[in-house]
Amino acid sequence: ISLVLQFSLSGTAALAGLYTGIQYEYKGITNYPMFCSQSPSDFWGRRWNNLIHSDLKRGVYLPLRQRNTSKLVAALMTFLVSGLLHEHVWMVLFFYNHDNKRLLLSSGDNKDNDINQNADYWFGKQLVFFGWNGILLSLEYLLGGTLGTVLRKTKTPRFIQSHLVVLLALPLAHLFTTDMTVAGG
Repeated sequence: ISLVLQFSLSGTAALAGLYTGIQYEYKGITNYPMFCSQSPSDFWGRRWNNLIHSDLKRGVYLPLRQRNTSKLVAALMTFLVSGLLHEHVWMVLFFYNHDNKRLLLSSGDNKDNDINQNADYWFGKQLVFFGWNGILLSLEYLLGGTLGTVLRKTKTPRFIQSHLVVLLALPLAHLFTTDMTVAGG
């Protein structure tokens, strides 16, 4: 997913620049999230999908913080908005038949052999996945970054730290990846 994200969004930025004449500064969409993350906040805040991260930070997190909302609530609300955004994107990409202008609610509705023929739509998969990660980030915040601190103090190699961070998300990762896998993406 990381490589697909990296190449597709860098290509989109280049095409947008050609089309509009505006030169976009490309800083990289991901920053080795699977191999260099030291904590959930490092994964989501500095390494995974920096383009969306900066939009969510400017559009959700910072305005909430300016209204004296706690960091914890602002972070959880940001993950909620990200989940809703992903719900919409998933519905359009994987479950909406653009020819018939209708939502494909289950594989039984799919008689036209669309790419999502084996997937079943149910609202909330992305909300649950991003909610889980918001909870992990909140726990890290409440515990004072305990995981990263302990791993650094014990001199655990960075690649092991990164794998432990990724393992925290695995119990619900299938909610994020299954539709892409079924669709062949």
